[in-house]
Amino acid sequence: MLEETGIIAEVKNVIGVRTGVIGSEISDNMIIFALTCKQTEQIIKVQEKEIEEAKWMSVAALKNEVKISQIIPAMIEKYGAGGLTQHSLGNPGDHFNYTAYHLFL
Repeated sequence: MLEETGIIAEVKNVIGVRTGVIGSEISDNMIIFALTCKQTEQIIKVQEKEIEEAKWMSVAALKNEVKISQIIPAMIEKYGAGGLTQHSLGNPGDHFNYTAYHLFL
């Protein structure tokens, strides 16, 4: 998986799902993943249209950061309990044309 910062990573767990409606019109949904880096010493590339800043942080530093959404510390607390893990259930059918297929339970 090539993450939006250019980091090559593998999904470890799904740690949270956020859903909401903006202005009674726009469905706003986000799935938050825990990733494992596939290579050490990777350079972070910021896509300025997507994100303002990207940097390496420890979980403790992220949890105590003041300029983050309140959902982040809450998800860190809950993530200690595990999160949803990736399972391979095989190809759901050639007619779907998936090149990768994963289920999180």
